[in-house]
Amino acid sequence: MLQGDVKLLTINNLVKKSGYSVGNIYYHYKNIQNFYATIFLRKRLGVYVELINEINNFSSTKTCPDLWKFILEFIFDKITGKFKISIISYLFLQAYKSKEKSYELEQIIDCLIEPLMHCQKRNKTNTFLLIGEEELKLKLRSLRVFIETPFLEENSIAGKALHFELTLKYCLANFCKT
Repeated sequence: MLQGDVKLLTINNLVKKSGYSVGNIYYHYKNIQNFYATIFLRKRLGVYVELINEINNFSSTKTCPDLWKFILEFIFDKITGKFKISIISYLFLQAYKSKEKSYELEQIIDCLIEPLMHCQKRNKTNTFLLIGEEELKLKLRSLRVFIETPFLEENSIAGKALHFELTLKYCLANFCKT
């Protein structure tokens, strides 16, 4: 269902695909936006958990630009590899509309702080800016917005090569020594 058309993301189609009743869905979720926000957040957390393992295994002899290129390739592949851009945009919007879930959306990238701090400390290339936890939190949250805004605005660059290039430049300027 999520690989198809946005128009297919209806409660009736959800009921047909899941086998659950409308009442059962609304028993667990306040509204359909909350349901889709939950799906989005779970999928995003899954991507970040995979990414944590990759960051923890990142070679201490590779540079900061190598790390950020890898991280962005990983993220862009995960958010654009399976779904149409319209589906991603729709799920982003649902997550933002859900008052209960919007704060979780802001915090979800924070799970990358500890692995990135550990990576910058163990790295031997002297290419990483040494960034404290609070500064890293702000930079990661702004990176999340940098990645998501084109999707939210349904901008034609969303998920495309130019979006990747601009995001990589942002990361190099904010996380790496120049």
